[in-house]
Amino acid sequence: MIWKRSAPTKELHPRIKKLDTPSLLSWMDTTLMSVGMAYDGWRYKDKSPEQVNEALDVLNDLWEEISNRSIDK
Repeated sequence: MIWKRSAPTKELHPRIKKLDTPSLLSWMDTTLMSVGMAYDGWRYKDKSPEQVNEALDVLNDLWEEISNRSIDK
C-alpha cells in the first residue's frame, strides 16, 4: 500500500466513543452518503467547500473509532 496510517493526532468526540457498534456502523453509512452529497453540492451546485470538510472530518472520526474496535462485520 502506498500510504501508511499514522497514529491519530486528535481526541475523538466523546459521542463517537460512546456509540454502540450497530449505531456506529449505521452512522458511518449515513456519513458516507453525506460526503457524496456535500461533494456533489460543492462540485456542481456552488455550495461551500466547508460542508465537504465537515463531512470528511466526521467520516474520519467514525472510521478511526471503527478501526480501533474489533468489529466482525
